Amino acid sequence: MREEGRAELAEYIDNHLQVTEEIPGDRLKKAIPSGIIPRFGFALISLRIVDWAPHKDTEDLAKALRAKETKLREADGVRAEADGVRDAILARARGESNRYQQLVEALVANGVTPDVAAEVVRTQLRTENIAGKDSKITTYIEGGASASVLVDSTKKGGNS
Repeated sequence: MREEGRAELAEYIDNHLQVTEEIPGDRLKKAIPSGIIPRFGFALISLRIVDWAPHKDTEDLAKALRAKETKLREADGVRAEADGVRDAILARARGESNRYQQLVEALVANGVTPDVAAEVVRTQLRTENIAGKDSKITTYIEGGASASVLVDSTKKGGNS
């Protein structure tokens, strides 16, 4: 311990030490003949380290242990971030899956064959991919092999 901290430590102990008589000394000495209580006459219930400095002989070890612990905590943070990203992706995927499942079930419940319902989902996916969130496309028309595809990107107030 550093010399300049002794007075503060002594004052802290005086202000926070609670003495208890829960276990009589003689009975305890018979049950536990050696250890902290018989040797010093008290035991610590809790301990709070306010400050510490490694001994010069173990300074390199203390630095290495601190570096190892820092790297372990950083790795935990990276794993937690990756878990959060994964969970968000899975939640979005479940939501999309449920959306298409509900669409197909509703179509089939109304007499549409499963093959046609699957084609509706395929067309919906294709149009959503063409006209994404930030797209300016307002009209999308498609037909069979002989039909031409019309994509109108004219938006009210936008460029033609």
